[in-house]
Amino acid sequence: MYILITNTSLPPRLRTEINILLQNTFPDFEIFTMGGQDICNMLDNFPNIRQSFPQILSLRDLDTLLTSVVAKPIIERSRGMIGKPEN
Repeated sequence: MYILITNTSLPPRLRTEINILLQNTFPDFEIFTMGGQDICNMLDNFPNIRQSFPQILSLRDLDTLLTSVVAKPIIERSRGMIGKPEN
């Protein structure tokens, strides 16, 4: 078995090309590829992994983290200030 894991996007055409190249190099191996979206989906399905390894927290986890720690009105005020153009 050969597993290629990357944080980049793996569109179907690229995934197929990679599988062909790897299959030619390792003809006796079963090839699996995981792209960035596959990894994100896996982390969404298993949130305990994200909590166990904080170094893999993403920006989308930031909203959840802030919501659990900071009061909602403060978050909304902050978002309002960020969205205002500077004079």
